[in-house]
Amino acid sequence: MSPSTPAVLRLAHATPTALDYPEHDGRRVVWDAWRMLAPTSHITHVCTACEKAGEPWLSVGTVHPLEGEVFLIPTSDGPLPGPLRERPAWPVRRLYAYRCAACGEVIIYDTIDGADWREVPYSRPTLF
Repeated sequence: MSPSTPAVLRLAHATPTALDYPEHDGRRVVWDAWRMLAPTSHITHVCTACEKAGEPWLSVGTVHPLEGEVFLIPTSDGPLPGPLRERPAWPVRRLYAYRCAACGEVIIYDTIDGADWREVPYSRPTLF
């Protein structure tokens, strides 16, 4: 690089601290580390709190079952599903938290209903 070439300053995003939402519907939640989402389409993400555009951080929460909780699983003895059978429940990755890189606003979605993601009422605790 020649002395007349301007230096390029790259700002590194500091990884946010862990999400303070340890349980959901009475079940323990284990969160993945935050990761910055890469642009996936021509649609720009805009924060609803600060209205700044940019890619958000993402953390996925695994919800652990309650003691003795079961799932009903269809049996398949042929081409059609058979009767339902109880199986011990297992941990499910079902919570998706998005955090604005500009203001830190967090929105959590629960995907338990499949296609309908419902927003989880969540607010960051304040000290004052």
